[in-house]
Order: sequence, then structure tokens, then C-alpha cells
Amino acid sequence: MVLSSFLQGFELEKLLPSMPTYLGGFIFWMFFLILLGPLVMLGFGALYRYKPTQEINHKMGFRLNRKITAQNVWDYTQRLAGTAYLLVGGAMAGAFALVGIALAIINTYALVVGTLVMVIIEAVLIAGLWLGINLVVSDIFDDNGNVRKASKYAKIKFLKPM
Repeated sequence: MVLSSFLQGFELEKLLPSMPTYLGGFIFWMFFLILLGPLVMLGFGALYRYKPTQEINHKMGFRLNRKITAQNVWDYTQRLAGTAYLLVGGAMAGAFALVGIALAIINTYALVVGTLVMVIIEAVLIAGLWLGINLVVSDIFDDNGNVRKASKYAKIKFLKPM
């Protein structure tokens, strides 16, 4: 009797968050996951492009799978990586935001599956970008930092070393 009189008027659903509140937070975290990779790429792209490390080091800056010994190769690599990260990160952020909005409108399940797919696409694009920058720099410069005469990428205006 005492317990039933104590619990009289108690409504359990008032302790739980409402469904719109729960879904709003869930959708926020899905968008956070979708846009995390592109926003990090934009940040590092701006850093590499506009405030690159001036000296060759192994702590900060875009590093290749081979050792960089020439300052001109280091400077070129930072500029190229910064430009590529800015372009790809911006395109990914815009495209993923639009796709995320469309998926959120459809339903929550589509947003979850779409988020997983987009995170996988982000990882593949980042790995491909890293590999592409490695290939371009390796084709343009030899191990001593000299521009190769037979480089197919050095002839492209956008990729031409200064």
C-alpha cells in the first residue's frame, strides 16, 4: 500500500528523452561522422598549403613512403598535398553533406547505412590520394631531388614544379 501510494502519479515516460530529442542527437552524430574526414582534410590541406613546415622533418607535414633529402622536393610535396587535400576535402564535404541530408529525410536506417558507406568511401579516397601524391612526386623527382627530364607529370601545368 505504501509503495502504490508513493508511485501514484509517477510517469516513467517523463524520465526518458522524447523521440525527437533522441533522433536529433543521433542525426547530429551521424553528420559528425560523415563530415569528420572531409573537415580534417580541409584543415590539413590549409595547413600544408599555406603554413607548411619549412624544414624537412619526420614529425609534421605530409610525408612520403621514401626518404626526402632535398628541400625542393619537401616544399613541392607540401604544396601538392595541401592543394589536393583542399580540393578533395571540399568536394567530399559538399557531396557528403547533401547525401547525408537526403538520407536523413528518407529515414534513420538509410542514414546509418549511408554513414557507414561514406566513411568507407572517405578511407578509400584518402588512401588513393596519398598513393597518388607519392606516385607523382616519385615520377617528377629522382632520389637526389632533381627534376626528371622524362617525367610525364612534370609536363602538366598544375603539377609542374617551380
